[in-house]
Amino acid sequence: MKKICFILIIFSLFVFAGCGDSKKENRNETPDSEGIINDEDPADTTEDELTDTEEEEEIKDDDYEEEEPDPEKKRGTLGGRCYQNGTCNIGLVCDTENDICIKKKEEPADDEPDDDLYESEHLETPKNLNLGKICTNQDKCYDEQEEIPCPAPGEDFYGQDAQYRDKCAKQKFQFRVISGEQVVEDVNTGFKWRKVPMHKTYSLGGAMKHCDNISFADDRWDLPTPQQLLTIIDNGRDHPALNTEFFPEMPDSDDSYLWTGNFCYFNFSFYWTAGIYDGEIMHMNDETTQYFMCVKGKSFPAPSFTTSVVNEDEIVKDSVSGLTWQKNTDSINLTWKEALAYCENLEYAGFDDWRLPNKNELASLINYEAEAPASDFPDMEGIFYYWSSSSYVSDPTYAWAQYFYDGMVWRLDKTKDVFVRCVRNAK
Repeated sequence: MKKICFILIIFSLFVFAGCGDSKKENRNETPDSEGIINDEDPADTTEDELTDTEEEEEIKDDDYEEEEPDPEKKRGTLGGRCYQNGTCNIGLVCDTENDICIKKKEEPADDEPDDDLYESEHLETPKNLNLGKICTNQDKCYDEQEEIPCPAPGEDFYGQDAQYRDKCAKQKFQFRVISGEQVVEDVNTGFKWRKVPMHKTYSLGGAMKHCDNISFADDRWDLPTPQQLLTIIDNGRDHPALNTEFFPEMPDSDDSYLWTGNFCYFNFSFYWTAGIYDGEIMHMNDETTQYFMCVKGKSFPAPSFTTSVVNEDEIVKDSVSGLTWQKNTDSINLTWKEALAYCENLEYAGFDDWRLPNKNELASLINYEAEAPASDFPDMEGIFYYWSSSSYVSDPTYAWAQYFYDGMVWRLDKTKDVFVRCVRNAK
């Protein structure tokens, strides 16, 4: 009997030892793919603890990303440490840098519109025209005193700006969203304009620094050139001489100007500006303070002039603007009324469709990196004004003229004798 009891005791010890090894082996198993089994058994989580976790998940991620993990929170829960294998409970992800569980960010729905695409669905593709192809936006006619009904061919004052709007592209703008910010895009040129708050004026250096530091849209923004500003000047209005739908809240006093990035070659301490109230182009000392806007887009290419002889008369073609110019003017000095009639009646180089150029067409001849003359036009007289067909709407006794010594665009009394050069559209 004693022998039988001894055998039973030995057998029992062997069985218990085997069970102990089995439990030890189970504790060393890797947690399942959901990362629930580790130091804590999910079965031990009470209903109250689950409710707390759901409330915590409504808190924004930013509340936790910069904090140290809370030692009181359970592993795998929001704000607690990650499991040792770098996972968290369902709906959470592990911020491995801080060893903390944070809320998983939701991906935007596929049908959620992208700002850029949504705002741009019906936008036009820019035409990339240059200044000489863009209308001044003047749509009324004037004599030497006031507005008049537009005259018929052969009548006095026929041939002015408003009567040749079919020869140029009408100003057209559209709003575009870039990097979440709304800018104005010129459909004619492709230039994009960013208007800064117009509640104060800035030094030239301050304006340049502001445009240089613009970081959105992944591209360079600059102060505009005089020609770029002329493309948005509205010569059909004044105070301000801009489209107020797209450029609202612009200052309209007689001393309000916009900086350009071009200095004057006759004096490097002067820079060109555009009058907000009327659209003139004149120079200002860089120590003054003015308003400014920033532009995105390459500046206009320089005119490309070719001189040729047709029917014993010389003409100059600009392949960039598509305009053909009278070359030999015989230094004609005429009043504005006489200048209109002269070009309307001119037969030159076998053509009879000459006209007096508008303000933008004349300004397209200017090279602001030259002086006396500020143009590459062949044999241009460098110390004279030339008439445009555009009246000065603030005071119709004046019309716009281009000064070819330095590039200034200025108003002159219509009864003054001024040089004339006629233009036509190449066919």
